[in-house]
Amino acid sequence: MRGDFEVRRRGGALDRTLDEGHARLVGAVVGLLERYGWESRVEVTYSIYGERGSIDVLGFHGPSGSLLVVEVKTALTSIEETLRRHDEKVRLASRIGRERVGWRATTTSRLLVLPETSTTRDRVLRHVRILDSVLPDENVAVQQWLAAPSGTIHGRWFFRIITPRGAKEVGVGGDRVRRPNRAPTHSPTRASQAPEAFDRRGTASDSGRILPYQRGGR
Repeated sequence: MRGDFEVRRRGGALDRTLDEGHARLVGAVVGLLERYGWESRVEVTYSIYGERGSIDVLGFHGPSGSLLVVEVKTALTSIEETLRRHDEKVRLASRIGRERVGWRATTTSRLLVLPETSTTRDRVLRHVRILDSVLPDENVAVQQWLAAPSGTIHGRWFFRIITPRGAKEVGVGGDRVRRPNRAPTHSPTRASQAPEAFDRRGTASDSGRILPYQRGGR
């Protein structure tokens, strides 16, 4: 069981930071899906009858025949456009999964994954009626369904980015991200600062760094 990654990068420091945040969220979603017994593929591209795009995470639970279309957003800029594009992917997902991976799905569900930040929460609250009508299920309900999928689910899933102690905050587009401070060259690495917690670029790794923020669901 694996997730195949293809992270596309754009120019500029801000774009690189957003791409890193997106990749970390995608990695966390893939890790949790695997923990619950799902197969997954990432950045699954499609072009069907003039409709083109890429599914951030496409998951499949073989025993139940459940297909899951996950849209990952580091910033929620346009609710209407996000939901429209997500709806397109959900509508085409069964065919995409069958033709690209060989999955025979009996149901298709959808999740919108967002970072747990005050800015994202504020934006969600501004459009809560729309989101409640389209994506009514939240964190606890989502995880319960992932563990034992039955029927379909349409939800939003907030993740909290856990940063290592001593990390330095950097403001990005109203949200805040953290990057670990470089250790002094003359100081040895302490046991609590495990090297595997960081990737080669000095950012927090996917493993164990992003956890779903637990709060009451519907």
